[in-house]
Amino acid sequence: MDEKLHEPVFADIRENWSWVRPGLEEIIEEDPFLDVLPEDVYTACKTENAHLWVTDAGFVVTTGLTDPYTNKRTLLIWFAWAKQKGRNIAAECVGFFEQAAYDAGFSFLEVRTRHEQLGSYIESSVGWKRETVIYRRDIRNG
Repeated sequence: MDEKLHEPVFADIRENWSWVRPGLEEIIEEDPFLDVLPEDVYTACKTENAHLWVTDAGFVVTTGLTDPYTNKRTLLIWFAWAKQKGRNIAAECVGFFEQAAYDAGFSFLEVRTRHEQLGSYIESSVGWKRETVIYRRDIRNG
């Protein structure tokens, strides 16, 4: 039986870079549409445009988005990485991030993924709803 996951803790990117960077590299390598470098995430955290959260099982990087028409804020789970795949760690942490988003005045909590199984899981198990799917065609490169 798996142990209960500890709640995420706000962390300094500099102090955790040695193990966070390889996780970011893994995520970025798996998604050819992510046009970001690990160093971009580092800079966003250092300038407080993003926040690193760590647990004994992995890390999450969040950032805030503002709708330009309504001014409503969304807390985006920008990156999430787990040491052990397949444990449904995201489901164990969702309550924490919902509360953190609420406490900070955000209206929404959002996650984006290319992994259909994660989308199916969060829709059926943790009460999220799909609002949109993005398909993109690069007209400059064929």
